[in-house]
Amino acid sequence: YSPSELRLYLLDMKPGGTEFQVYTALPHAEVIGLGGAAEYGASVVHRVAAELEERGRRFRALGVDKFPEFRELSEEPLPRVVLVVDEFQALGEGTSRSRNAAIRDLEIIASRGRSFGIHMMLASQRLRVGPEQVLSDQARAECSLRIAFALNESKDAERFLQHDPEDVVRLKTGQAVFEDAGSYPSAHAIVQVALSEKELIRKHVSRLASAHASRLPRVFSSYDAPSIQGNTVLSRCAAEPLDQPTRALQLFLGEAMDADGTPIAFTLKRDVGANLLVVGPEDSARGVVLGACGSLLLQTAPSERRLVVVNLSDDESSEYSHFNVLQNLGGSDVTV
Repeated sequence: YSPSELRLYLLDMKPGGTEFQVYTALPHAEVIGLGGAAEYGASVVHRVAAELEERGRRFRALGVDKFPEFRELSEEPLPRVVLVVDEFQALGEGTSRSRNAAIRDLEIIASRGRSFGIHMMLASQRLRVGPEQVLSDQARAECSLRIAFALNESKDAERFLQHDPEDVVRLKTGQAVFEDAGSYPSAHAIVQVALSEKELIRKHVSRLASAHASRLPRVFSSYDAPSIQGNTVLSRCAAEPLDQPTRALQLFLGEAMDADGTPIAFTLKRDVGANLLVVGPEDSARGVVLGACGSLLLQTAPSERRLVVVNLSDDESSEYSHFNVLQNLGGSDVTV
């Protein structure tokens, strides 16, 4: 399938997880999340749920309620969407707000997504139940295709497989139980699973990337700092410095933990409380201050600013010279 026929949302929710790193050039991927940030993962799940709601409006406008019917009547392309989440249980490890949103959105996608060409593939080492579970009983019931690898006890499989859960205890390495809950017993079998070699995956991704060079996924990594290249305002200022200051200067501090990478900014204006206080570990706090000051310099002409930095770091430490980069960026109007 071409990218016009299939869009993927790939989330690796393991802390430090890089399983989907190999797909970062895949043109079919819309979003790739690495590193297990629960709030970010919940925002991607919400985006897929929002896509479902938008498709619902478009279907109603055409008077149809099935994906094939829309594709037949509409002239606009509408790709199938597949949300893939590895260690999906980690979606519940964020704030209560993001956890509740993820539970709700997964339930919406599971129960209604197929009618709009939207599907899920979820994986986890263990299916949690009770207060810790992210996949509600209703959403789990909507996932009729299930694969279970070897488990120590059949009671763990009883939460997952509808038939013959004791089969998981005697599985060997590389084997799994495949079950189509709607077609028992013919679709309940022990199978040998395939192993995808990463070098082969890289080869195919490279071929697809060459064929669709204009499409690249948005990649989020919880262990990489946001780049200025993702900020359109600052990128434009860096390429073409402004002759005049903007009316409201903005200190760009980072990115929101959402699927769009929304820039987080603090607006400097003539108002009570228009000051910024940063508290945290030295490296993190310094990075925020440097980013804020750098964004200020990029938005203003030299004649319209003056920046004074008081550096109280140990002058013999390696960190002391970090603020000198602002002098290189701003010139004589910056005092450190």
